[in-house]
Amino acid sequence: MEKTIGILDEEYEYAEALAAYINRKRSMGLRAIPFKDKGELKSYYANGSVDKLLIGETFSKKDINAVFLHEETEKIILVGEKTTESVRNGTRVLFKYVPAGKLTEEIIGYETPAEVQSENIYSVFSPDSAILAGVKAYELASALGKTGRTLLLSWEPFGGLGRKEHDEGKMSLSELLYILRKGEKVGPEVFKNVCKAGNVDYFCGIDYASDLWQFSFEEMKKLLSFCKEVGRYVYIIIAIGYYNDTMEKVMESCEKVYMVGVSGKAGDERMEEFRRQMKYAGRGNLLNIISEEDKIRVKTGGGE
Repeated sequence: MEKTIGILDEEYEYAEALAAYINRKRSMGLRAIPFKDKGELKSYYANGSVDKLLIGETFSKKDINAVFLHEETEKIILVGEKTTESVRNGTRVLFKYVPAGKLTEEIIGYETPAEVQSENIYSVFSPDSAILAGVKAYELASALGKTGRTLLLSWEPFGGLGRKEHDEGKMSLSELLYILRKGEKVGPEVFKNVCKAGNVDYFCGIDYASDLWQFSFEEMKKLLSFCKEVGRYVYIIIAIGYYNDTMEKVMESCEKVYMVGVSGKAGDERMEEFRRQMKYAGRGNLLNIISEEDKIRVKTGGGE
């Protein structure tokens, strides 16, 4: 069920921008409404309510509870300066000047990827090229397939997996995700319709590139759990050729991430930029599962 987030902040432009971000991410099950002042919020409450109300520090010092018509509304204070306090007088406190994605996760009480059963789930990502991730993911899956049942999931815009004539009619990754989204009852029979390459099973790639940003992290978790528990795969390898908030969390939920890059200065710079952005976004957990020896380097004709 969709939850409503109200935002009442001293900087109305900030409230508008944050609301716009949340509303673009409707797959997270949220919608947001920015309020210019206490009066506008009170008018809204005359006919409805919000599940969570984000309040700027100035408003939080006023008797804002007077406008509440429903006790179940959670109030969260947004502060403009970093603080060590996470609770103030029984109310959650969040620093507002962080990336919108990170703030949204904190607002909804983001379930950390560490809670996902990550054993034997690996991802391969390249900040340089989707094809590098795809090729190296297949090589890894082939090696692991010699020791246990292995499934390869291609999360690339133009991976092309299973688009051969003899694979017509096989289920695509997009189809499976939409089936799981609708809550249809499916069982092990789904895995009779996978494609095979040597000792590796795989679903055909996505049906259309825009499918890459249609699914939430919760839906991807459901997919991985379904494949592990119902498909009884020992190993799942994910080739990540498209980067967004969802796949960032998917990588963080894996046991290990292999980062593939081209050799030379250009490749080094991209890997370093990836690390910089992850540190900025507070993704230390993700960086911790990419160790130096896990970085795969690929020689190219240029890049020095």
